[in-house]
Amino acid sequence: MVLHIDGKNHAEDLINPSSEELLESIISNNTIRNRADVFNDHPKKVVSRSLYVCQGEYSTVSFTRADKVECIGTSGATTCHVIVIYDNEAVVLAHLDSPKHMNSTIDTMTASMSDYLSLYVIGGFLDEGNTSYPISLSLIQYFHQSEKQFNVQMWKTLALNTRFNNEVASPIVTDVAFDLRDRTLREAEFSYRGPELELRSILRWESDGVFTVFDNDTGFIKIPYFDFESDPRELVPDIFTPAKSQVKMAPHDKVVSIFKTIPNHVVRTLQSCDCVCFDVDSTMLTCEGIDEMARFAGKYEEVKALTIKAMGGNMSFRQCLTERLGIIQPSLDMIQNMVEKKPPTITHGFKELVDALKERGTEVYLVSGGFDCLIVPEAEKCGIAPNHVIANTILFDKEGKYAGFDKKNFTSENGGKARALQYLKDTFRFRKMVMIGDGMTDAEARPPADIFIGFGGNVKREAVKEVSDYYTTSFSSILEALQQKV
Repeated sequence: MVLHIDGKNHAEDLINPSSEELLESIISNNTIRNRADVFNDHPKKVVSRSLYVCQGEYSTVSFTRADKVECIGTSGATTCHVIVIYDNEAVVLAHLDSPKHMNSTIDTMTASMSDYLSLYVIGGFLDEGNTSYPISLSLIQYFHQSEKQFNVQMWKTLALNTRFNNEVASPIVTDVAFDLRDRTLREAEFSYRGPELELRSILRWESDGVFTVFDNDTGFIKIPYFDFESDPRELVPDIFTPAKSQVKMAPHDKVVSIFKTIPNHVVRTLQSCDCVCFDVDSTMLTCEGIDEMARFAGKYEEVKALTIKAMGGNMSFRQCLTERLGIIQPSLDMIQNMVEKKPPTITHGFKELVDALKERGTEVYLVSGGFDCLIVPEAEKCGIAPNHVIANTILFDKEGKYAGFDKKNFTSENGGKARALQYLKDTFRFRKMVMIGDGMTDAEARPPADIFIGFGGNVKREAVKEVSDYYTTSFSSILEALQQKV
């Protein structure tokens, strides 16, 4: 079979087309282009109670389940692609982040569906790293080789999902939801993303393949390998999270059978080190401080565009920091209001790990390219003193207006985290040091750190995972290693 648009083979004029030609044909199709253009004319759908599909997941819901699940949706599909397939009986939504396992996943998703299906594909853009294109290409290959017929309702990827700001590309749509009641797909805004994102994140990054968390036969949300089950209608009102008493780990040997064990040298180093250094943004905290500062100042889109441009590698960290702060122009009043009215969220399990380290007599430091004015208040909540925070300092003039930042700080330039750790090692004669963080700048701090533990509980970076001595999505696994008998 082949892809159809309004019942017509969209590639009927092509002779033995390549996958590249097929992809170009659908992206240049006038009907598809018009639908992509008008998609954003509708207001965003604000979604609260829904079946939320995370990256690396798919879920199938029968339309008869609309009493339990009104919408199914996902968010954060920048280079990832969201595919929505439905027939008269059910809808399936997947959030795919690579061509790996794509064919087998879609085969599984559509196995019990009819041979004539409606299709939406949204996500991916003309990113500088060219991550989106191979996913779009693999999808077009699959759908043209499938034995089923797919009628394309929307194909909004690559050029059709790209906006430019000062020649910097960014995606137009990243968050969508499908309403089971009227069978429409809309751009969405989610007030609830769950349940149990931490458990699902562990599955995504420690196991292989794409999985589902919704049992369509019973109508219950179930998380594989963990004893978790919840009726979507029984989410706790107001906070929209399932009761914690419902969540129990599966038997230990069952979990270990699918997850990588912690290497012995990591356990030994954790238990014998005298200093552990944590990154802050997307590690200790769930967010990126400068992004939140930009949002608070109403400058997020400008800062985001600059950040994407900097990812091309033609801008030093200090130059990027200078330009981003130049856009935001944070005043002392703004910082104080932000700390008071919109404090960042501390990642689940962080304080417990810090407490356990301190009980062992291990020194804990925060080493960040963020800003001490935002970090210190949260550090003190976790029992970390201000003199154990190494970060950038924003400067203000006598009137409290932005006056630059202290360029003498280690982390104000490339390679700063490694120099900060070396300073700590030389000054306090630390014998063994551990660095924990989510980014490549954290990995570059080994050495002087003896080991680097990559953390993906908030943001997952495959490149970081590849260079880590151990990679985890949960601080509880590091705590377990700290307490493990060897």
